[in-house]
Amino acid sequence: MEIHKNPTVPFEVTRTDGRVFNVTDQKLTDGKTASIATEVTHFKDIAEALGTARDDADAARDRLLSAIDAIDGGFVYYDYQDKMLICNDQYRERYPKSGRSFRGGATFEELLREGVEAGEFEHAKGREEEWIRERMELHQSGNANIEQKLSSGKRLRISERRTRDGGIVGFRFDITELKEAQERAEAASESKSEFLANMSHEIRTPMTGVLGMLDALVETELKADQVKIVNTARNSILALLGILNYVLDQSKIEAGKLEIDNIDYDLNAVIEQTRATLMTRAREKDLWFSVEVADDVPTSLYGDPNRLRQILINLVGNAIKFTIEGGITLSISRGHKGLLKYEVQDTGIGISTVLQASLFERFRQQDSSTSRTYGGTGLGLSISKSLVELMHGEMGIRSRKERGTCFWF
Repeated sequence: MEIHKNPTVPFEVTRTDGRVFNVTDQKLTDGKTASIATEVTHFKDIAEALGTARDDADAARDRLLSAIDAIDGGFVYYDYQDKMLICNDQYRERYPKSGRSFRGGATFEELLREGVEAGEFEHAKGREEEWIRERMELHQSGNANIEQKLSSGKRLRISERRTRDGGIVGFRFDITELKEAQERAEAASESKSEFLANMSHEIRTPMTGVLGMLDALVETELKADQVKIVNTARNSILALLGILNYVLDQSKIEAGKLEIDNIDYDLNAVIEQTRATLMTRAREKDLWFSVEVADDVPTSLYGDPNRLRQILINLVGNAIKFTIEGGITLSISRGHKGLLKYEVQDTGIGISTVLQASLFERFRQQDSSTSRTYGGTGLGLSISKSLVELMHGEMGIRSRKERGTCFWF
């Protein structure tokens, strides 16, 4: 049976069971009409589902864009071909000379070169191609975390990470005010260090002169009570000089200007100097002070003997100060990876577990009564720990209240 080629307009028919058909009437050659019905229920369901999914995707995209715009910093995303897919307004604003030309589809290198041509980057001037190459290598590593200075004076903190699909997500934070505050603080710290250095010299000079006069006075004919007075004055000046040195060392450490010497020295000489300096103080309190050196410890060393002696004198001096009866042992042995391990063990008052964590902080002692009872500035341990770390070592403590203390490094 032949069907004419010009069908009538199709129409939909919905049955009582909900099924939908697309019906087209066709004229036959004999003049009769035939209806062709095609069920479209399933296709309509798919179309509705696609429409709903499209609406959901649009809503999710809007939420994502809103979240990106709300980020307190510049945000950008480059795809696996290193082409920009999206960035927020703050990202453009971070680059006042070239940000307006940022556009989707442009590669990172294209935008970078446009910024260089616009004079955006302070450190690129005069070495443009070299700077671009360095920046591209860092960008393509997918693990950038740098500071960048712009010719406008702005300072940016840049963080870039590679995504699982091969793209790169980046953030730009304006740290200009933070860097300016840091520079002001560093300048103030440097001025303070210079002031302390000058003052220490001005104070040390007359104090040394007084000390010399007292030493000369002791050599004259004095009564026993006069000798006692002179020695008390002498010891007080030595204590003041010690405090002055502590403050000066702490100032140098804060400014990063305390230097460590590296020379050949004899460990036995350092030990004997430490023993000679502190033995009298130990005997005055009826304490024993012993030194134990393991047989495998070398005596010819390379480093800073003066700073090593300073650390030992501080630790042993503290041990004597806080020990009422018993004594102190300085032991030296081979530690981890062949490093020399120094331990100063005492039978003193001990330190509570709570206070041990903060003991190496500046001006820190167990409590205010400790300073009143035993004296001291609270700088010795902080400086000693800093010195140990400058010599690529570490320092720690083992202690129990009323059971003694062991400082080690």
